[in-house]
Amino acid sequence: MEFEKEALFKQLVSNSGMNLYLGAGFSAYAYNSDKESLPLGNVINERLIEMFSLDKSRNFNLSKSCQKIKKDNKDALNRVLKEIYMVKSYDDR
Repeated sequence: MEFEKEALFKQLVSNSGMNLYLGAGFSAYAYNSDKESLPLGNVINERLIEMFSLDKSRNFNLSKSCQKIKKDNKDALNRVLKEIYMVKSYDDR
């Protein structure tokens, strides 16, 4: 694969890492360090609402929850998402 600005891409990935957001089937047999399946959007949204004590009556979707959390807790949100979605094991299927 070729990139117009490959050096910049490599530098950004090297410095900041990279997250791939793929369909749910891609991670069907992937597990994090807690041996949990990687949660789908509605599940992670509910966990984030609990973890960051968001107002449940607002009925935020995942995008809105993340926007709200980022305002005051961007680093904590990034850390939590990395911990939950870091693949530690997977089934070869």
